[in-house]
Amino acid sequence: MHSHAESIEFETILAAERNRLVRLCAWFSGNPGAAEDLAQETLIAAWKSRNQLQSLEKLRPWTSAIARNVCLNWSRQHSREQSHLLYSIDSEDASFEEELPDETSLELELDRYELARLLDQALALLPRETAQMLWSIT
Repeated sequence: MHSHAESIEFETILAAERNRLVRLCAWFSGNPGAAEDLAQETLIAAWKSRNQLQSLEKLRPWTSAIARNVCLNWSRQHSREQSHLLYSIDSEDASFEEELPDETSLELELDRYELARLLDQALALLPRETAQMLWSIT
């Protein structure tokens, strides 16, 4: 992606991906209200990293991967903000350190939650018989 024509083609194709990325970000984040901003952040990240794209044929999966990472980062940050907000509303005298002794346990719990949510979404996409078979294994 070195010529001027390729650069213009990249920007045109990238702009055409916006609506798909908004829908994808809504699905990844579970928050349609944040999807527009997340898609915009994805487009900016893709544009900044355009030299990493090997060919325009791979643009769609490449931008999908960027969107997934943007949404996961947003989800982590959003979950932290919500837990801090809930803590400040619900407890006046309890110590935060007593509830969550270290930051790594919070990160681990968020990662587990995100993984469980993504697995549930993936299972929902499977044919019913396949999903039932997988559930019966556990």
